Amino acid sequence: MLLDDGLPNDLESLPSLEVLNLSRNKFHCLPASISRLSKLRILELSQCTMLKSIPDLPANLRTIEIVGADQLREQKQLKASF
Repeated sequence: MLLDDGLPNDLESLPSLEVLNLSRNKFHCLPASISRLSKLRILELSQCTMLKSIPDLPANLRTIEIVGADQLREQKQLKASF
């Protein structure tokens, strides 16, 4: 299980990453560096019960799954993108 201090801040060091499954973890927010994962297509955040906010996401992201993230506030960017 990942907490806030368990998520790497330098996700851009994974430039070829296409699928990221962070489901069932206890972090409050994703690192801003997620926006620089230009090849990321699928992001899974289901059952991240402590997740409160999501930073800007990569433009090429096609699928995001968020179920059971009860503390997540409305994200305008998500509404506009999906």
